[in-house]
Amino acid sequence: MEREQILDGRYRLVERIGAGGMGEVWRAVDLELARDVAVKSLHRWGDRSDMQAARHQLRHEALAMAQLDNPHIVKVLDIFDHEGTPCLTMRAAS
Repeated sequence: MEREQILDGRYRLVERIGAGGMGEVWRAVDLELARDVAVKSLHRWGDRSDMQAARHQLRHEALAMAQLDNPHIVKVLDIFDHEGTPCLTMRAAS
């Protein structure tokens, strides 16, 4: 992923704010609702079954986080695929 890229026709990447073994996190702008968000994307690795497992894990993470309402837990806003890469959109830190 790269700066200024638009994901899912909606999220414009501004800057990469973190990366790790599983993926990276970008500060982005939600063009639809004019708000700052964070987009977490998984690295593309392994074969198709590995990506299916990673996609399943990210979806499971998103569903669990979406059920929680606590000021100390980041709010999940969206989940989508970008060119086969699973992504999770979260409320940006203030």
